[in-house]
Amino acid sequence: MDFSELSQKFALVLRKYWVPFLIVVFGLIFLVNSLMVSLSNKPDILSVGAKDENVSRSAYFIQAKQITIDVEGAVINPGIYKLNKDATIQDALIAAGGLSSNADRIQVAKSLILASKVVDGGKIYIPFVGDTASAVGN
Repeated sequence: MDFSELSQKFALVLRKYWVPFLIVVFGLIFLVNSLMVSLSNKPDILSVGAKDENVSRSAYFIQAKQITIDVEGAVINPGIYKLNKDATIQDALIAAGGLSSNADRIQVAKSLILASKVVDGGKIYIPFVGDTASAVGN
């Protein structure tokens, strides 16, 4: 069997099975590309300590610069907020829209130091008029 006969037989088979052939070719290309990408992603010193290896370096550093704080009580928009890691109680209150009209402003002025930094995972409760004083804090 010479080359011309072999090429004619291959052409006949290719015409009949061109769709599965293309699927196999694209599958091999995808496999080789995936292997090259996975082998090129070697851990380096910047990704050490990342909680999830699928998190990109930039997303990891953005997360490291933010904290999460729960602001509840007599604020306009109570909820959980992501703030800069150097945020203060005043920044958290601004993020929550400020004090509502029924906030106990006297108790807030006595109990909260607006310039103190918030802690990651902390909670700030702003009392309503008539709430007990022990509920305020972060």
